[in-house]
Amino acid sequence: VRPWARCADERCLAELSWALCTQSLPLDKTEFLSQIDFLIEELEHTCERAGLPDVAGSLRIARLR
Repeated sequence: VRPWARCADERCLAELSWALCTQSLPLDKTEFLSQIDFLIEELEHTCERAGLPDVAGSLRIARLR
């Protein structure tokens, strides 16, 4: 996600994905999955801004399952 976000000038998304990759192993599975859901949600918004509504919709469906 990070390289794509950097190319798209989506700094918040790039930083978020980098933080998830470099953080120490999470002790709480629920908290970690919540962080992943937030990353996916940010990616959805990025896709919408980039004019990719179908991709954003697919991400939304995956996140809500």
